[in-house]
Amino acid sequence: TTRFFIVLSIGLLILAWESSIEPANYYLNKGNAALFVEQDYIEAIHFYEMVLKLYPDHPTAWFNIGQVREEQDILLFAALAYDRALNAGFEPKRRVLNRLINIFTILDNPDQVRVYQDQLP
Repeated sequence: TTRFFIVLSIGLLILAWESSIEPANYYLNKGNAALFVEQDYIEAIHFYEMVLKLYPDHPTAWFNIGQVREEQDILLFAALAYDRALNAGFEPKRRVLNRLINIFTILDNPDQVRVYQDQLP
């Protein structure tokens, strides 16, 4: 019976360790693989949305959704996602601001370009 409790204890420790792996990072990594390796935009969005179900203000998930939408040439949705990333504290801030400035330059919206230029560090 002592051996049974040792094996049970080890099993419970392993289970506790496995459950401590951050699920958001798992989904983020899966999304990154779909986006950057497979270029499967639908799958990438799926995994980034899984992150957002756990953490609605996850800045990297929002930024990566912006990248997907920009690649798909859905620029307004890209801008919305980048803006969410910015408001969620994405770092480096300059990177997301440059994406927003670029999008609104393409969309010929100088007022929005100035809004984001004024936020550059």
